[in-house]
Amino acid sequence: MKANGRFWLAVGVALAAGPAWADNATIPYATLAQYRTMFNALPAAQRDKLMFVLAVQHRNDSDHAPIHMWVDHGSKRTEIPVGPDGTVSLPDRPDWIAAGVAVQTDQPHGSLNLGFDMWIKPPAGKTTPVSYVLEGVQQANDAMRAGARKMGGYLAMLAAPSVHSISIKLAGCCDGSVTISSAAGKVAAHEDKSGIVAIEPDVLRDHADGTITASAPIMVLDLFPN
Repeated sequence: MKANGRFWLAVGVALAAGPAWADNATIPYATLAQYRTMFNALPAAQRDKLMFVLAVQHRNDSDHAPIHMWVDHGSKRTEIPVGPDGTVSLPDRPDWIAAGVAVQTDQPHGSLNLGFDMWIKPPAGKTTPVSYVLEGVQQANDAMRAGARKMGGYLAMLAAPSVHSISIKLAGCCDGSVTISSAAGKVAAHEDKSGIVAIEPDVLRDHADGTITASAPIMVLDLFPN
């Protein structure tokens, strides 16, 4: 999803220059892994509606160059896949934490931000109860607040983050729509030119007993924090 919807952590984490790669950004693998570790440490019942997604983004919004990441450990290089939307497929490697391994990038020092998404696990098909999405929103709110408290420092002093918008990505692009139906009536929303249907949580709360029906299979339910 659009990168600026992510909960960006550049205020708490700087992508630093390492001695062997003075011109490019590097970051300790342990720093990248800690956010997923904190998420996975939540009780399963408090995150069963959510997916955790780590991401990087160019600080310069006009820079759309692909970002490559890798780890050199011993004599072996391991590529870390970065999707076109910035999502990072980070391998689970406790041995890299113990070894103090750093993740290398091909981008200049100071040019990247690190952040994470929490997505609601998409339903199978075109429909889902509104209550399912609202439960995912509440889980995300609780997880973000718990994470800010755990990290302490500057983030702990910020106002508690919460989801202010839900972006629904449908299969295909870009003439789809989503209809929310309940005893209170119907609300329809349409994809924008980037293929996103944006809905505010308050709209869902007004139709909490209803159903979300999309014109195409729902692929992603992305959560935009304040």
